[in-house]
Amino acid sequence: MSDGKEPEVDPGKICPRREDIEGNCKDDGVNVCAKYMSTTYKSNYFNCTCDNLFMLDKIKRYCRCEELCSDVLPPR
Repeated sequence: MSDGKEPEVDPGKICPRREDIEGNCKDDGVNVCAKYMSTTYKSNYFNCTCDNLFMLDKIKRYCRCEELCSDVLPPR
């Protein structure tokens, strides 16, 4: 599995990351989700998707990305 920029990663060492956001990340698709996730947590995310969750009178928007699990991250 690869995003084309980073080396191949072991799918068994992948952890999902899900965050809610304000604003519509679907405006520019997955790139906005990836940017939101990476600038917030200073980490590399891939396979990012956006979802809108409709709740009564409000729409909650989520970014979901995958990352290397913390127990296999290289030392910084």
